[in-house]
Amino acid sequence: MDFHARYAVLRLSSALRYNVVTPMILLEVADNPNCPTVDLRVFHDLAPPQPVSQVRLERTPGHPQWYEITGWMRAGTPCSAFVQKVDDSGEGVAFLIYGGDAGLRLRPAGHSAPWRLDDAAQWGEPFLLVSDLSDVRLAQPPDGQGTTARSAVHG
Repeated sequence: MDFHARYAVLRLSSALRYNVVTPMILLEVADNPNCPTVDLRVFHDLAPPQPVSQVRLERTPGHPQWYEITGWMRAGTPCSAFVQKVDDSGEGVAFLIYGGDAGLRLRPAGHSAPWRLDDAAQWGEPFLLVSDLSDVRLAQPPDGQGTTARSAVHG
C-alpha cells in the first residue's frame, strides 16, 4: 500500500473512532385543522425533553405575554408539550417546543375555557423555536416540586 492509501485509511479509521453520533429529532406535521402542515424538519438533540406548560411570546411587537401551551392530537385532544435544547442546523442552538401529531395549541395564560379548536382565543402552531429559555415554564410534576426550565434543560 502506498503512502497516500495508508494515510486515507488511517484518516478514515480515526474519523470513525472519534465520530459521536448526535441523536436527532425528526419533526413533521401532516395537514390538520389545528395548524399548517410542516414538511420534515431535522434537529440535533442536545438535552432530554422536559414537559412544558407555558411560553412567553411577543405576538404584538413590544408586548411579551405568557401563553399556556399543550400538544394537540389529530383526534382533537390535548397531549403533553415538551421543550428540548436542540441544534437547528441553520439557526444554531435553540429550544424546540413540540407536541402531538397535530402540533401545539396555545391560549392566553389564565384562560379558563377547555382546549378546543373553535375557541377564538386559542390557536395552533406546528412547533415553536425559542432562543431564550427564560421564555419557557415547565409543567409542574404531580409532587409539586417544580424545576425551572433553565436548570432542567441545561443540566
